[in-house]
Amino acid sequence: MLKEYMVVLEKGVDYNQVWNDIENPTLGLEHIPNRAIGIADNLDALDRITHYFLTDEEAEKLRNDPRVLGVEIPAEHRDDIVISVNSTQTNTFTKTSSSTGNFVNWGLIRNSSLTNVYGSGTTTSANYNYSADGSNVDVVIVDTGIQANHPEFQYLGNSTSRLNQYIWYVGLDPTTYYTDVDGHGTHVAGIAAGKTYGWAKNANIYSLKYSGLTMSQIANYIITWHNAKSINPSTGVKNPTVVNMSFAYLLPLNGATWPGYTIYNITSVNYRGISTSSPGYGPSSPYGLIFGQDSIPYWNATYNAAIVQMTDAGIIVCNAAGNDSQKIDIPGGTDWSNYVNLTYQANGVVAGSAYYMRGASPSTSNSTVTGSAIVVGALDSTTFSSTLDEKASYSQAGPGVNIFASGSNVMSACSNTNTKNGQPYYWNNNFKQVNINGTSMASPQVAGIAALYLQVNPTATPAEVKSALTTVATTTMIGNVSTNPSGNDYSNTISQWGGNAGVAYMQYNTATNSNVTGAITMINVTINT
Repeated sequence: MLKEYMVVLEKGVDYNQVWNDIENPTLGLEHIPNRAIGIADNLDALDRITHYFLTDEEAEKLRNDPRVLGVEIPAEHRDDIVISVNSTQTNTFTKTSSSTGNFVNWGLIRNSSLTNVYGSGTTTSANYNYSADGSNVDVVIVDTGIQANHPEFQYLGNSTSRLNQYIWYVGLDPTTYYTDVDGHGTHVAGIAAGKTYGWAKNANIYSLKYSGLTMSQIANYIITWHNAKSINPSTGVKNPTVVNMSFAYLLPLNGATWPGYTIYNITSVNYRGISTSSPGYGPSSPYGLIFGQDSIPYWNATYNAAIVQMTDAGIIVCNAAGNDSQKIDIPGGTDWSNYVNLTYQANGVVAGSAYYMRGASPSTSNSTVTGSAIVVGALDSTTFSSTLDEKASYSQAGPGVNIFASGSNVMSACSNTNTKNGQPYYWNNNFKQVNINGTSMASPQVAGIAALYLQVNPTATPAEVKSALTTVATTTMIGNVSTNPSGNDYSNTISQWGGNAGVAYMQYNTATNSNVTGAITMINVTINT
C-alpha cells in the first residue's frame, strides 16, 4: 500500500541526482526502488526535502541510501505523535486571583535589564523604555492562529491592523483562517509583537497555523514567501523574517489523556550505556526521566531538517524548549544518546525506542551550530535570591538550551473564543487577555527581541542574530545546582543540568522616548509540575 513519506537528504549531497534517481525508472541501484516514484508534495523551496508515495518496503530501502538522512511518515499523518503547545494555563497568579487588570508582560522589564531589578519581590517602579519597535521586520507566528481584530495588533497611534492576512496556499479562506479558537497563538503573538504586551510593537505580523500541515510544508510556505519579498524602499533591503514556534511533538505514554492516539509504555531505559527495567519517573529518577509517564519529547532529525532549511534561507527561528522539566543535551554530550524502549499499550508489542534527552522536534537542540534555531527556556517569576534568577521548574534545560526568557505568569492577549479562560482585556473589554506559564511564553520574548535587533541590523544572518543574543545574555541564572560533577542532579528541577545559558537581554532599548502604559508587575507563583 502506498503512503506519503517525507524523504530528507543529508546536507551537501547532490540533491538533483538523488531526486532524479528516485523519480525515474531505474534498475540496479542498490537503495532506489525500481520504478518511477510519484511525488506527493514537491516543496519547491526545500532542496533537501520532498514528499513521495512509497510502500513501507520502498521506504526502508531508501533509508539505507547513504545520501538519505531519513524517510518518515509525517508526524501530522500519524496517530502516535501529539502536537503540543508548550504552555501551562494558570489563572490564579495575579493579585486579583484572575487574569484581569492592567498587568503587562513582566519580561519587558526583566529582559531589558542587566540585573534582576525585582530582587526577591514581585513589583518594580521601572518603566519599559524603548527606542526600537520592530519597524520593517516581519514576525511569523506558527501556532493555533491569531485573532485578527484584537487591538494588540494595531499600529502604535492608530487602529490599523499590523496582521497581514497572507494567503499561504491555495484554498486558504481568510475569513475563517485569521481566527484562533484556542487562544495560545494570540497570546504568543501578543508577547512577540503586541502593542502593549509585546516587544516588536510596530513589526509586521503574520500567522501560519500548524494544524493540518506537515513541518516540511510549513517550512516550504515560509521560505517561498521569504524568498519572494521585494526590497523595502524605506530601508533599501528586504524585510528580515523572524519565526516563532511554540509547539512540540510528543509521544503519548501510559496515563496520557489524548483520546484516539496510540499510547506507549516504557519497558526499560538505556542511560549512558547502562540498561535498567526499573528507571523510576519524576525528579527522583536517577536517569533523568523527569517527564513522568504522560508523554515523552519526540526528537526526529528529519523533522528538524526543515528548521535547518529555514535558517539556511536566512530566516531567524525561535523554538520553545519544552515543559517536560527535561534535560536537553547536544551531540557528543554524555546524555545525547540516552533512550527508552517502548511497547504499544494496547497489545504489548515492541514499538521501538526513542531518545529522551535531545529535546522535542521541531527544533535544532545543538548549541554548537551557531546558525541553527534559538532554543528558549523559561525563566521563573520566582527568583532564587535577590540577585539570582532561576529557571521555571517545568522548563527544559541543559547544554541544548541556548537562552532563557520570562516564561511564568506572562500576561498577554487572548482570543475571544478560547480554551484558556480568557478575561476582559483591560483597555477594551470587548476583547480578552490571559495569564499563562510556559516555554511557549519565553520563546516569543526572544523572537520579539530578535526583531528589535534586526530593525537595527536588517542584514544580520541567523548565526549573527543567535550569537548576538546569546553573547549579551546576562549571567544572573542560578546554574548547575548539584553536587554531581556532571551537573545532573535531576532531583533539583531548577538546575541547568550541565547547561550555562544566560537570561535574554535587549541592549538596544536604552532610550526613553516612549513608555508602555500600565503597571508592570511580576506575580509570585509556585509551579506544580
